[in-house]
Amino acid sequence: MTSPLPDPFPTNPPGAFRLIHTADWHLGKPLGHLDRTEEYRRFLQWLGETIRATRADALLVSGDIF
Repeated sequence: MTSPLPDPFPTNPPGAFRLIHTADWHLGKPLGHLDRTEEYRRFLQWLGETIRATRADALLVSGDIF
């Protein structure tokens, strides 16, 4: 029997917080005549899953969202 893998995102030390920093999403920006709605949906779904999986305390977005 193998031992379980250690948690890659252990509990933060007292006074610390976990931050995810992203930038320049450019949601809604067209690429020629291509509809990118599904691409944006997948990105936001991935981002939400990543925030939950890493137990992030904050999301910092610098640059353009739209």
